[in-house]
Amino acid sequence: MKKIIAILFLIFSPACFSFELKLSCDVQSTYTYSTGTVERNSGKALVEVREQRLGKLITISSGIDVVNDLSASTYQLENRSSDDFSDSNKWDIRTVVNRGNLTSITRIIIDRNSGIIIIDRVFNNNGRATNTQVSGSCNKIDTSTRKF
Repeated sequence: MKKIIAILFLIFSPACFSFELKLSCDVQSTYTYSTGTVERNSGKALVEVREQRLGKLITISSGIDVVNDLSASTYQLENRSSDDFSDSNKWDIRTVVNRGNLTSITRIIIDRNSGIIIIDRVFNNNGRATNTQVSGSCNKIDTSTRKF
C-alpha cells in the first residue's frame, strides 16, 4: 500500500509536470521616462522559463537596472490578470497588474526557433508612465553541466 501511495504522489506532484529552461541573452534596452528622457543600455540577461501544471512563469535577471526582475506569468493572483499567447514555436505571456493608481503591463515573447526575445513593459503610476522595451538574442544554457 505504501508503494502505491508513493507512486501516486510522484505521478500527481508538480515536479512531474514541470519544465525549466535557462537562457543567456544579449539584450538591448530602451527606457523612456514620463518626462520624455530616453535611456539606452545593453548587456547580458539570464532568462528562466518555467512551465508547471498551474501555469507558466518567465523571469529575467540582469545587470541592466530597467531589465532586472522583469517577469510575466499565467498564474492568477489578486489584482493581476494574464494572457497566454504561447504556441509550439514561442512563449508569449502578457501580465497586467492593477493596484489603485498603479498599472503595469508586461509582455515577454521568446521565439523558440530563433532565440529572439522581445519584452515590452508599460508602467503607469498616477498618470506618470514609463516604457521599457528590450530585445535580443538568447542561447540555451546546458543545466546538466556545471561550470563551478
